[in-house]
Amino acid sequence: MIIAEALVELSERWERFSREELVVYSFVVFYALAVGWEVAEKLSEGSITFIHETAANKLRDLVMDTLGALFGFWMLRRKNYPFSLPRE
Repeated sequence: MIIAEALVELSERWERFSREELVVYSFVVFYALAVGWEVAEKLSEGSITFIHETAANKLRDLVMDTLGALFGFWMLRRKNYPFSLPRE
């Protein structure tokens, strides 16, 4: 939702995004950040001795990230909380 809100603010100043574009761009940036975080965790396993995660844990993290993003999208669409998407 933070990514979507940032894109809404940028959209008001520069280029107007449609509602669909805003949702797609938000999820693309979200997944880039989520996968990047998991890669950073994997790379840090050699430096930080107490971090040892399995591939199943990483997959579970991505599934939970996805559920959180979908719940946030639902709140945004149904409740207009904490902000509203642009109307078309």
